[in-house]
Amino acid sequence: MNAAARAIYTIWLRETIRFLRERVRMVAFLAQPLLYLFIFVSVYSGAGYRFGHGGSGDCPQK
Repeated sequence: MNAAARAIYTIWLRETIRFLRERVRMVAFLAQPLLYLFIFVSVYSGAGYRFGHGGSGDCPQK
């Protein structure tokens, strides 16, 4: 392995070990995308009803 690849691997390994040892970082890594997804879905889930395109088509429109 050449010197540049070895240096990159060493830094990657160090950061991976550091990441796995810090529980808070792991929780934040997983929770942040889920939080954004939850916010996005909750904000835009009712958007179709406001514009008259909501529902599954089972209910007649007035």
